[in-house]
Amino acid sequence: MMDRFSMGEAEEMIPFTNDGITEELVPKEALRAAEASVNAKYGEGVLRGELLGEEVVESLVSLREMIAERMRRQGMTSAFRDGIVLTGGLEQSLDWVVRELTESGDTVLVERPTGLAGLSVLARCGVQVIGVECDEQGPLAEELEKLLVGVVQGEDESKRESESENESAAAKKPRLLYAAPTYGDPTGRVWSVDRRQEVLALCRAHGVVIVEDDTCGELKFHTDAADLSTLYELAGEAGGVMYVNSYEHMIAPSLRVGWIAGERSMMTRVRTNNGGEADDVGDGKDGGGDAANAQNELVGEEDVSRDESDEIGDARSDVFDQLVLAELLRNIDLDAHMRRVADVYRERMYAMQRQLRIQQLAGVKWTEPEGGRSLWLRLPDGLDGDALSRLTRMMGMDIAPGSLFYAEEPQRNTVRLYFTSCSMEEMEQGVAIIAEAIRGFMARWSDD
Repeated sequence: MMDRFSMGEAEEMIPFTNDGITEELVPKEALRAAEASVNAKYGEGVLRGELLGEEVVESLVSLREMIAERMRRQGMTSAFRDGIVLTGGLEQSLDWVVRELTESGDTVLVERPTGLAGLSVLARCGVQVIGVECDEQGPLAEELEKLLVGVVQGEDESKRESESENESAAAKKPRLLYAAPTYGDPTGRVWSVDRRQEVLALCRAHGVVIVEDDTCGELKFHTDAADLSTLYELAGEAGGVMYVNSYEHMIAPSLRVGWIAGERSMMTRVRTNNGGEADDVGDGKDGGGDAANAQNELVGEEDVSRDESDEIGDARSDVFDQLVLAELLRNIDLDAHMRRVADVYRERMYAMQRQLRIQQLAGVKWTEPEGGRSLWLRLPDGLDGDALSRLTRMMGMDIAPGSLFYAEEPQRNTVRLYFTSCSMEEMEQGVAIIAEAIRGFMARWSDD
Protein backbone atom coordinates (compact mmCIF):
# COMPACT_ATOMS: atom_id res chain seq x y z
CA MET A 1 0.00 0.00 0.00
CA MET A 2 2.84 2.40 0.74
CA ASP A 3 4.06 2.29 -2.87
CA ARG A 4 0.73 3.57 -4.11
CA PHE A 5 0.72 6.81 -2.14
CA SER A 6 4.31 7.43 -1.11
CA MET A 7 4.79 9.91 -3.99
CA GLY A 8 2.16 12.24 -2.53
CA GLU A 9 -1.27 13.33 -3.67
CA ALA A 10 -2.28 12.06 -7.12
CA GLU A 11 -2.82 14.55 -9.94
CA GLU A 12 -5.95 12.82 -11.30
CA MET A 13 -8.60 12.11 -8.71
CA ILE A 14 -11.40 9.58 -9.03
CA PRO A 15 -14.38 11.81 -8.21
CA PHE A 16 -16.46 10.02 -5.57
CA THR A 17 -17.24 13.52 -4.24
CA ASN A 18 -18.64 14.91 -7.51
CA ASP A 19 -22.45 15.18 -7.39
CA GLY A 20 -22.84 16.71 -10.85
CA ILE A 21 -24.93 15.04 -13.52
CA THR A 22 -22.80 12.69 -15.59
CA GLU A 23 -21.63 14.16 -18.89
CA GLU A 24 -23.38 11.57 -21.06
CA LEU A 25 -26.78 12.59 -19.65
CA VAL A 26 -26.52 16.31 -20.40
CA PRO A 27 -28.80 17.13 -23.39
CA LYS A 28 -26.01 19.04 -25.12
CA GLU A 29 -27.60 19.65 -28.51
CA ALA A 30 -30.91 20.82 -27.05
CA LEU A 31 -29.05 23.01 -24.56
CA ARG A 32 -26.91 24.64 -27.27
CA ALA A 33 -30.01 25.25 -29.37
CA ALA A 34 -31.80 26.86 -26.41
CA GLU A 35 -28.82 29.13 -25.66
CA ALA A 36 -28.58 30.16 -29.31
CA SER A 37 -32.30 30.96 -29.36
CA VAL A 38 -32.03 33.14 -26.24
CA ASN A 39 -29.04 35.01 -27.65
CA ALA A 40 -30.87 35.59 -30.92
CA LYS A 41 -34.01 36.87 -29.19
CA TYR A 42 -32.48 39.09 -26.53
CA GLY A 43 -28.88 39.81 -27.51
CA GLU A 44 -25.81 39.88 -25.27
CA GLY A 45 -27.45 42.18 -22.72
CA VAL A 46 -29.36 39.31 -21.13
CA LEU A 47 -26.12 37.40 -20.68
CA ARG A 48 -24.89 40.22 -18.43
CA GLY A 49 -28.16 40.47 -16.51
CA GLU A 50 -29.17 43.83 -17.89
CA LEU A 51 -32.79 44.88 -17.42
CA LEU A 52 -34.82 44.18 -20.51
CA GLY A 53 -38.42 44.55 -21.63
CA GLU A 54 -41.75 42.82 -21.41
CA GLU A 55 -40.70 39.92 -23.65
CA VAL A 56 -38.28 38.80 -20.93
CA VAL A 57 -40.99 39.24 -18.30
CA GLU A 58 -43.38 37.07 -20.28
CA SER A 59 -40.81 34.32 -20.76
CA LEU A 60 -40.03 34.20 -17.03
CA VAL A 61 -43.74 34.13 -16.23
CA SER A 62 -44.16 31.20 -18.62
CA LEU A 63 -41.26 29.37 -16.94
CA ARG A 64 -42.92 29.75 -13.54
CA GLU A 65 -46.16 28.43 -15.04
CA MET A 66 -44.35 25.42 -16.57
CA ILE A 67 -42.78 24.63 -13.21
CA ALA A 68 -46.10 24.99 -11.39
CA GLU A 69 -47.92 22.86 -13.96
CA ARG A 70 -45.34 20.09 -13.66
CA MET A 71 -45.58 20.17 -9.87
CA ARG A 72 -49.36 19.85 -10.13
CA ARG A 73 -48.98 16.80 -12.38
CA GLN A 74 -46.74 15.30 -9.72
CA GLY A 75 -49.52 15.67 -7.13
CA MET A 76 -48.63 19.07 -5.66
CA THR A 77 -52.02 20.53 -6.57
CA SER A 78 -51.59 23.69 -4.50
CA ALA A 79 -48.68 24.84 -6.72
CA PHE A 80 -49.48 27.91 -8.81
CA ARG A 81 -47.53 30.42 -10.89
CA ASP A 82 -47.56 33.31 -8.44
CA GLY A 83 -46.53 30.98 -5.62
CA ILE A 84 -43.15 30.33 -7.27
CA VAL A 85 -39.97 32.40 -7.15
CA LEU A 86 -37.08 31.64 -9.51
CA THR A 87 -33.54 31.61 -8.12
CA GLY A 88 -29.95 30.94 -9.16
CA GLY A 89 -29.88 27.38 -7.81
CA LEU A 90 -30.44 25.36 -4.67
CA GLU A 91 -28.14 27.29 -2.35
CA GLN A 92 -29.61 30.62 -3.33
CA SER A 93 -33.12 29.24 -2.75
CA LEU A 94 -32.17 28.08 0.73
CA ASP A 95 -30.34 31.31 1.48
CA TRP A 96 -33.35 33.44 0.58
CA VAL A 97 -35.78 31.32 2.61
CA VAL A 98 -33.57 31.08 5.70
CA ARG A 99 -32.79 34.80 5.73
CA GLU A 100 -36.47 35.64 5.28
CA LEU A 101 -37.66 33.42 8.12
CA THR A 102 -34.85 33.66 10.69
CA GLU A 103 -32.53 36.09 12.39
CA SER A 104 -28.94 35.49 13.38
CA GLY A 105 -28.83 33.27 16.46
CA ASP A 106 -32.18 31.56 15.80
CA THR A 107 -32.36 27.78 15.97
CA VAL A 108 -32.90 25.60 12.90
CA LEU A 109 -33.40 21.83 13.05
CA VAL A 110 -31.91 19.43 10.50
CA GLU A 111 -31.78 15.68 10.02
CA ARG A 112 -28.81 13.74 11.33
CA PRO A 113 -26.96 13.52 8.98
CA THR A 114 -27.95 16.19 6.43
CA GLY A 115 -26.69 17.59 3.12
CA LEU A 116 -23.74 19.92 2.73
CA ALA A 117 -25.72 22.53 0.78
CA GLY A 118 -28.12 23.04 3.66
CA LEU A 119 -25.43 23.06 6.33
CA SER A 120 -23.25 25.56 4.46
CA VAL A 121 -26.16 27.96 3.90
CA LEU A 122 -27.24 27.75 7.54
CA ALA A 123 -23.68 28.46 8.67
CA ARG A 124 -23.53 31.55 6.47
CA CYS A 125 -26.87 32.76 7.85
CA GLY A 126 -25.54 32.65 11.40
CA VAL A 127 -28.20 30.37 12.88
CA GLN A 128 -27.74 27.69 15.52
CA VAL A 129 -28.15 24.25 13.92
CA ILE A 130 -29.37 21.24 15.91
CA GLY A 131 -29.66 17.74 14.49
CA VAL A 132 -32.69 15.50 14.94
CA GLU A 133 -32.00 11.80 15.37
CA CYS A 134 -33.41 9.67 12.55
CA ASP A 135 -34.03 6.06 11.71
CA GLU A 136 -34.60 4.62 8.24
CA GLN A 137 -38.14 6.04 8.18
CA GLY A 138 -37.17 9.62 9.00
CA PRO A 139 -36.82 11.86 12.09
CA LEU A 140 -37.79 10.20 15.36
CA ALA A 141 -41.05 11.83 16.37
CA GLU A 142 -40.33 11.78 20.11
CA GLU A 143 -36.92 13.43 19.64
CA LEU A 144 -38.35 15.98 17.25
CA GLU A 145 -41.12 16.95 19.65
CA LYS A 146 -38.62 17.57 22.45
CA LEU A 147 -36.69 19.95 20.24
CA LEU A 148 -39.79 21.68 18.94
CA VAL A 149 -40.78 22.75 22.44
CA GLY A 150 -37.33 24.17 23.02
CA VAL A 151 -35.47 21.37 24.80
CA VAL A 152 -31.86 21.17 23.66
CA GLN A 153 -30.48 17.67 23.18
CA GLY A 154 -28.56 16.54 26.21
CA GLU A 155 -30.22 18.99 28.60
CA ASP A 156 -32.19 17.36 31.43
CA GLU A 157 -35.62 18.55 32.48
CA SER A 158 -34.54 19.75 35.93
CA LYS A 159 -32.02 22.15 34.40
CA ARG A 160 -34.62 23.51 32.02
CA GLU A 161 -37.09 24.10 34.86
CA SER A 162 -34.48 26.02 36.83
CA GLU A 163 -33.99 28.59 34.08
CA SER A 164 -35.42 32.04 34.59
CA GLU A 165 -39.03 32.12 33.44
CA ASN A 166 -39.48 31.37 29.70
CA GLU A 167 -36.84 33.61 28.17
CA SER A 168 -34.13 30.99 27.76
CA ALA A 169 -36.51 28.28 26.58
CA ALA A 170 -38.07 30.63 24.06
CA ALA A 171 -34.64 31.45 22.64
CA LYS A 172 -34.10 27.74 21.98
CA LYS A 173 -37.43 27.19 20.28
CA PRO A 174 -36.62 26.47 16.61
CA ARG A 175 -37.84 28.59 13.73
CA LEU A 176 -37.36 26.09 10.92
CA LEU A 177 -36.88 22.42 10.13
CA TYR A 178 -34.73 21.85 7.03
CA ALA A 179 -35.33 18.38 5.58
CA ALA A 180 -34.92 16.29 2.43
CA PRO A 181 -37.48 13.49 2.93
CA THR A 182 -37.06 11.78 -0.46
CA TYR A 183 -33.65 10.27 -1.37
CA GLY A 184 -31.90 13.12 0.43
CA ASP A 185 -28.15 13.66 0.59
CA PRO A 186 -26.11 11.95 2.02
CA THR A 187 -28.03 8.82 3.07
CA GLY A 188 -30.64 8.47 0.33
CA ARG A 189 -33.15 8.04 3.15
CA VAL A 190 -36.87 7.94 2.27
CA TRP A 191 -39.29 8.97 4.98
CA SER A 192 -42.32 6.73 5.39
CA VAL A 193 -45.79 8.15 4.79
CA ASP A 194 -46.63 7.89 8.49
CA ARG A 195 -43.45 9.70 9.49
CA ARG A 196 -44.14 12.49 7.00
CA GLN A 197 -47.57 12.98 8.50
CA GLU A 198 -46.18 12.93 12.05
CA VAL A 199 -43.46 15.48 11.31
CA LEU A 200 -45.87 17.76 9.47
CA ALA A 201 -48.41 17.64 12.32
CA LEU A 202 -45.76 18.30 14.99
CA CYS A 203 -44.24 21.26 13.15
CA ARG A 204 -47.67 22.73 12.47
CA ALA A 205 -48.66 22.37 16.12
CA HIS A 206 -45.53 24.23 17.23
CA GLY A 207 -45.56 26.89 14.51
CA VAL A 208 -42.32 25.72 12.91
CA VAL A 209 -41.97 26.11 9.13
CA ILE A 210 -40.55 23.16 7.18
CA VAL A 211 -38.09 23.89 4.37
CA GLU A 212 -38.38 20.86 2.08
CA ASP A 213 -35.45 20.14 -0.23
CA ASP A 214 -36.72 17.95 -3.07
CA THR A 215 -33.69 18.10 -5.38
CA CYS A 216 -33.35 14.29 -5.40
CA GLY A 217 -37.09 13.57 -5.34
CA GLU A 218 -37.31 12.45 -8.97
CA LEU A 219 -34.29 10.13 -8.80
CA LYS A 220 -36.41 7.06 -8.08
CA PHE A 221 -34.63 3.89 -9.19
CA HIS A 222 -37.63 1.59 -9.61
CA THR A 223 -40.69 2.71 -11.56
CA ASP A 224 -42.95 0.32 -9.66
CA ALA A 225 -41.99 1.85 -6.28
CA ALA A 226 -44.68 3.91 -4.60
CA ASP A 227 -44.75 7.64 -5.31
CA LEU A 228 -44.56 9.33 -1.93
CA SER A 229 -46.25 12.67 -1.43
CA THR A 230 -43.97 15.60 -0.72
CA LEU A 231 -44.46 17.47 2.55
CA TYR A 232 -45.55 20.43 0.42
CA GLU A 233 -48.29 18.29 -1.11
CA LEU A 234 -49.41 16.92 2.25
CA ALA A 235 -49.56 20.43 3.71
CA GLY A 236 -51.81 21.61 0.88
CA GLU A 237 -53.64 24.90 1.29
CA ALA A 238 -52.87 24.94 5.03
CA GLY A 239 -49.27 25.78 4.16
CA GLY A 240 -46.37 25.65 6.58
CA VAL A 241 -43.93 24.17 4.03
CA MET A 242 -41.48 26.07 1.83
CA TYR A 243 -40.52 23.82 -1.09
CA VAL A 244 -37.15 24.21 -2.84
CA ASN A 245 -35.83 22.45 -5.91
CA SER A 246 -33.25 22.95 -8.64
CA TYR A 247 -32.50 21.97 -12.23
CA GLU A 248 -28.70 22.10 -11.96
CA HIS A 249 -28.51 18.43 -10.91
CA MET A 250 -31.31 17.38 -13.28
CA ILE A 251 -30.21 18.79 -16.62
CA ALA A 252 -26.74 20.40 -16.64
CA PRO A 253 -24.38 21.82 -14.01
CA SER A 254 -24.10 25.05 -16.02
CA LEU A 255 -27.88 25.59 -15.82
CA ARG A 256 -28.11 27.15 -12.35
CA VAL A 257 -31.85 27.54 -11.98
CA GLY A 258 -33.75 26.79 -8.81
CA TRP A 259 -37.11 27.72 -7.41
CA ILE A 260 -39.03 28.20 -4.21
CA ALA A 261 -42.72 27.32 -3.89
CA GLY A 262 -44.94 28.47 -1.06
CA GLU A 263 -47.89 30.57 -0.04
CA ARG A 264 -48.57 33.68 -2.12
CA SER A 265 -47.93 36.14 0.73
CA MET A 266 -44.64 34.47 1.61
CA MET A 267 -43.47 34.41 -2.01
CA THR A 268 -44.24 38.12 -2.31
CA ARG A 269 -42.04 38.77 0.73
CA VAL A 270 -39.22 36.64 -0.67
CA ARG A 271 -39.34 38.44 -4.03
CA THR A 272 -39.46 41.87 -2.42
CA ASN A 273 -36.69 41.33 0.11
CA ASN A 274 -34.28 39.56 -2.23
CA GLY A 275 -34.78 41.39 -5.50
CA GLY A 276 -36.85 44.51 -4.92
CA GLU A 277 -40.20 45.41 -6.42
CA ALA A 278 -40.44 47.65 -9.48
CA ASP A 279 -43.20 49.18 -11.56
CA ASP A 280 -41.28 48.75 -14.78
CA VAL A 281 -38.67 46.54 -16.34
CA GLY A 282 -36.43 48.61 -18.54
CA ASP A 283 -38.99 49.90 -21.01
CA GLY A 284 -41.09 52.28 -18.92
CA LYS A 285 -44.24 50.15 -19.03
CA ASP A 286 -46.30 49.28 -16.01
CA GLY A 287 -45.55 45.62 -15.41
CA GLY A 288 -47.66 44.87 -12.35
CA GLY A 289 -46.96 41.75 -10.33
CA ASP A 290 -45.28 39.79 -13.13
CA ALA A 291 -42.92 42.66 -13.88
CA ALA A 292 -42.06 42.85 -10.21
CA ASN A 293 -41.20 39.17 -10.21
CA ALA A 294 -39.09 39.63 -13.31
CA GLN A 295 -37.26 42.48 -11.58
CA ASN A 296 -36.29 39.96 -8.94
CA GLU A 297 -34.80 37.75 -11.63
CA LEU A 298 -33.19 40.54 -13.67
CA VAL A 299 -31.19 42.23 -10.96
CA GLY A 300 -28.42 39.74 -11.63
CA GLU A 301 -28.26 38.18 -8.16
CA GLU A 302 -25.57 35.53 -8.41
CA ASP A 303 -25.80 32.08 -6.87
CA VAL A 304 -23.35 32.03 -3.98
CA SER A 305 -21.86 28.84 -5.36
CA ARG A 306 -21.63 29.88 -9.03
CA ASP A 307 -18.41 28.88 -10.76
CA GLU A 308 -16.69 32.02 -12.02
CA SER A 309 -15.44 30.15 -15.07
CA ASP A 310 -18.93 29.35 -16.38
CA GLU A 311 -18.78 28.02 -19.93
CA ILE A 312 -20.60 31.02 -21.42
CA GLY A 313 -18.56 33.60 -19.55
CA ASP A 314 -17.88 35.19 -16.21
CA ALA A 315 -20.83 37.57 -16.53
CA ARG A 316 -23.44 34.89 -17.21
CA SER A 317 -26.52 35.96 -15.28
CA ASP A 318 -29.22 34.01 -13.53
CA VAL A 319 -31.85 35.44 -15.85
CA PHE A 320 -29.94 34.11 -18.87
CA ASP A 321 -30.05 30.58 -17.40
CA GLN A 322 -33.73 31.01 -16.61
CA LEU A 323 -34.53 32.06 -20.17
CA VAL A 324 -32.48 29.15 -21.52
CA LEU A 325 -34.40 26.77 -19.28
CA ALA A 326 -37.74 28.18 -20.44
CA GLU A 327 -36.68 27.61 -24.06
CA LEU A 328 -35.33 24.13 -23.29
CA LEU A 329 -38.47 22.93 -21.52
CA ARG A 330 -40.54 23.80 -24.58
CA ASN A 331 -38.44 21.44 -26.69
CA ILE A 332 -37.53 18.40 -24.56
CA ASP A 333 -39.49 15.70 -22.78
CA LEU A 334 -38.32 16.40 -19.23
CA ASP A 335 -40.11 13.37 -17.78
CA ALA A 336 -38.32 11.05 -20.21
CA HIS A 337 -35.00 12.79 -19.49
CA MET A 338 -35.41 12.33 -15.74
CA ARG A 339 -36.35 8.67 -16.19
CA ARG A 340 -33.13 8.14 -18.14
CA VAL A 341 -31.08 9.89 -15.46
CA ALA A 342 -32.61 7.73 -12.72
CA ASP A 343 -32.04 4.55 -14.78
CA VAL A 344 -28.35 5.34 -15.32
CA TYR A 345 -27.85 6.19 -11.65
CA ARG A 346 -29.55 2.96 -10.61
CA GLU A 347 -27.09 0.92 -12.67
CA ARG A 348 -24.14 2.84 -11.24
CA MET A 349 -25.47 2.34 -7.72
CA TYR A 350 -25.65 -1.41 -8.35
CA ALA A 351 -22.13 -1.38 -9.83
CA MET A 352 -20.71 0.39 -6.78
CA GLN A 353 -22.36 -2.07 -4.41
CA ARG A 354 -21.15 -4.98 -6.54
CA GLN A 355 -17.56 -3.75 -6.25
CA LEU A 356 -17.90 -3.30 -2.48
CA ARG A 357 -19.22 -6.85 -2.11
CA ILE A 358 -16.36 -8.22 -4.21
CA GLN A 359 -13.91 -6.64 -1.77
CA GLN A 360 -15.56 -8.43 1.20
CA LEU A 361 -14.72 -5.70 3.69
CA ALA A 362 -15.46 -6.89 7.19
CA GLY A 363 -17.45 -4.37 9.22
CA VAL A 364 -18.40 -2.11 6.27
CA LYS A 365 -22.17 -1.71 6.03
CA TRP A 366 -24.68 0.27 3.99
CA THR A 367 -28.37 0.35 3.19
CA GLU A 368 -29.23 0.01 -0.50
CA PRO A 369 -30.85 3.31 -1.54
CA GLU A 370 -34.14 3.40 -3.43
CA GLY A 371 -33.05 6.56 -5.25
CA GLY A 372 -30.69 9.51 -5.10
CA ARG A 373 -27.02 9.99 -5.94
CA SER A 374 -24.91 8.34 -3.25
CA LEU A 375 -24.09 5.45 -0.96
CA TRP A 376 -23.67 6.12 2.76
CA LEU A 377 -21.13 3.72 4.27
CA ARG A 378 -20.67 2.81 7.89
CA LEU A 379 -17.08 1.80 8.55
CA PRO A 380 -15.79 -0.60 11.19
CA ASP A 381 -16.08 0.85 14.69
CA GLY A 382 -13.08 3.02 15.47
CA LEU A 383 -12.14 3.76 11.85
CA ASP A 384 -12.33 7.53 11.37
CA GLY A 385 -13.81 8.70 8.08
CA ASP A 386 -11.61 11.81 8.02
CA ALA A 387 -8.46 9.71 8.34
CA LEU A 388 -9.70 7.35 5.63
CA SER A 389 -10.46 10.32 3.36
CA ARG A 390 -6.96 11.75 3.80
CA LEU A 391 -5.41 8.39 2.94
CA THR A 392 -7.56 7.66 -0.12
CA ARG A 393 -6.82 11.15 -1.46
CA MET A 394 -3.12 10.35 -1.34
CA MET A 395 -3.96 7.17 -3.20
CA GLY A 396 -5.84 8.97 -6.00
CA MET A 397 -9.48 9.24 -5.06
CA ASP A 398 -11.82 11.63 -3.24
CA ILE A 399 -14.41 10.54 -0.70
CA ALA A 400 -16.42 12.71 1.68
CA PRO A 401 -15.97 11.90 5.40
CA GLY A 402 -19.22 11.58 7.30
CA SER A 403 -18.23 14.25 9.81
CA LEU A 404 -19.05 16.90 7.18
CA PHE A 405 -22.74 16.05 7.30
CA TYR A 406 -23.42 16.65 10.98
CA ALA A 407 -24.14 19.94 12.70
CA GLU A 408 -22.70 18.57 15.93
CA GLU A 409 -21.42 15.32 17.44
CA PRO A 410 -20.71 13.58 14.13
CA GLN A 411 -20.74 9.84 13.62
CA ARG A 412 -17.12 9.65 12.54
CA ASN A 413 -16.99 6.09 11.19
CA THR A 414 -18.98 7.05 8.08
CA VAL A 415 -18.27 8.21 4.51
CA ARG A 416 -20.39 9.24 1.53
CA LEU A 417 -19.66 7.99 -2.00
CA TYR A 418 -21.26 9.65 -5.03
CA PHE A 419 -21.77 7.35 -8.02
CA THR A 420 -23.12 9.98 -10.43
CA SER A 421 -19.96 11.09 -12.26
CA CYS A 422 -17.74 8.01 -12.33
CA SER A 423 -17.21 5.62 -15.21
CA MET A 424 -17.46 1.90 -14.50
CA GLU A 425 -13.66 1.69 -14.67
CA GLU A 426 -13.29 4.50 -12.14
CA MET A 427 -15.91 2.79 -9.95
CA GLU A 428 -13.85 -0.41 -9.84
CA GLN A 429 -10.57 1.42 -9.25
CA GLY A 430 -12.04 3.71 -6.60
CA VAL A 431 -13.62 0.94 -4.55
CA ALA A 432 -10.37 -1.04 -4.75
CA ILE A 433 -8.51 1.97 -3.30
CA ILE A 434 -11.05 2.29 -0.47
CA ALA A 435 -10.67 -1.42 0.26
CA GLU A 436 -6.88 -1.19 0.28
CA ALA A 437 -6.95 1.80 2.61
CA ILE A 438 -9.38 0.14 5.02
CA ARG A 439 -7.33 -3.07 5.09
CA GLY A 440 -4.24 -0.99 5.78
CA PHE A 441 -5.90 0.57 8.84
CA MET A 442 -7.21 -2.79 10.04
CA ALA A 443 -3.80 -4.43 9.63
CA ARG A 444 -2.20 -1.64 11.64
CA TRP A 445 -4.68 -2.22 14.48
CA SER A 446 -4.05 -5.95 14.47
CA ASP A 447 -0.29 -5.33 14.62
CA ASP A 448 -0.85 -3.18 17.70
